[in-house]
Amino acid sequence: MSSYAVFWELLDKLEIYKDGNLDFQTVCDYMGADASRLDALLLEETGFSGQDILSRFRALDNYRNNT
Repeated sequence: MSSYAVFWELLDKLEIYKDGNLDFQTVCDYMGADASRLDALLLEETGFSGQDILSRFRALDNYRNNT
């Protein structure tokens, strides 16, 4: 599985965004992925950096839990 797919899997299935102590670099370290390469791929594919994606997932989760 590619690091791109693993990242989305961690977001979707394990909900890693719920741990506010994790940043994109830490997630990449955990995955054994090159953070700058994955970040560039995410930016190209989604228009958002890896850290932005984590932040947006957190914001959405916070919104859902407070409405």
